[in-house]
Amino acid sequence: MLMKQLVDVIDAGDAGENVIWNFSNSHTIETHQIVLFCDSDSIEIKEIEPTSIRTFAFRSDSLLMTGYETPLKKIQYSTPVSLLAYPFEYGSSFFVPYSGTGSYCKTLALSTSGTMDVEADGTGTLILTENDTLRNALRVHSIRTGSIEMHLDGDSIGASSPNMKQEIEESYQWYVRGYRYPLFETRTTSYYDNMELVSCVQSAHRFLPDMQQLLDDEQNEEILRADSLAEHLNSSDIIDYNVVVNGGNLKIAYSLSEPANITALLCNHRGMAYRRISCSMPAGENYELNLDCTGLVPDVYILYINVNGKVYSEKVSIF
Repeated sequence: MLMKQLVDVIDAGDAGENVIWNFSNSHTIETHQIVLFCDSDSIEIKEIEPTSIRTFAFRSDSLLMTGYETPLKKIQYSTPVSLLAYPFEYGSSFFVPYSGTGSYCKTLALSTSGTMDVEADGTGTLILTENDTLRNALRVHSIRTGSIEMHLDGDSIGASSPNMKQEIEESYQWYVRGYRYPLFETRTTSYYDNMELVSCVQSAHRFLPDMQQLLDDEQNEEILRADSLAEHLNSSDIIDYNVVVNGGNLKIAYSLSEPANITALLCNHRGMAYRRISCSMPAGENYELNLDCTGLVPDVYILYINVNGKVYSEKVSIF
C-alpha cells in the first residue's frame, strides 16, 4: 500500500545536470491510498486507486502498462505502453509505438494507438518539503501522443472517422536512488476533437520518502503512478507568440515576460508526433523556434506548445 498526495500543479523546472527542483511550497489538496499486488503467477502487477485500475508487466528490460480501467473506460493494450527501460540514466531515451482496444460505458467499442517518447532529461537535487532534500534525483520526461476512437460494435473505423479524438499526455517523474517509486510527478493531458483543443487536465502528485520507507520493498519494478483529474492550471499568459509557415519551415516567433520551459510538438490528426523541440529561455523578446517540416505529407496538423505547464495549440496547414 502506498500513500499518494494530490498537490498544487507546479512548473516542472529546468532540464540538465545539477538542477535544483524545489517543490517545498506545494500545498496538499488530498491524500489517498494506492494498493499494489501481483497476480497469482506474479506476471502482472495491478495498481488500484479510488477511480482507476492499471495493469503493468515487466518484460525483458522494460516496464509496460498492459491495461487501464476506470468506471467509464476499459483498455487492453495489444502493444503495451512502454514506461521505462532498465537501466535508465541521464541521457537515456526511447521512442516506441503502442495500441489497444476496449470499451466505453460498456456500449461503445474503443481503439487507441500512438507513440511513447521517454527521456531522462535531468539530474540534481529534489526538495519536497522543508525536511526532505534528496540528492541524486533523476527526472524522466515522457510524451505520449495518440488517437482514441469510439464506435458501435460492427461499425467500420478508419482515419476519416468523425469519432476519432487526439490525445497528448506530457509527464515528468522524479526518481531518487534508494526509493522504489517516483517521489514527485506532474502530468498534463490534452484532448482534441477535430484537432480543436477541448480539454486540458493537469495534476501533480507527491510520494513522501517516509511513506515509502514503510513499504515492504520486495518488488524491484518501478511502478509509474497514474494521473488523476485536476482543474486546468489557471495561470496568466507569459508568452506572446505568432506562428508562420513558410515552405518547409514552421516558425514560432515569441516573447516571454518570465523565464520559461517550452516544449513544441507537431502532430497529425491521429495524434502521431512528427516534430518536437524543447528549450529553456529567460524573459525576453524576439525569440524563435523553428520546426523543419520538409518531407511531411501536405495536411493540417496540430501544433502543441507547453509553456511552464500551460498548454497552447494551433491548427497549421503544411503544403
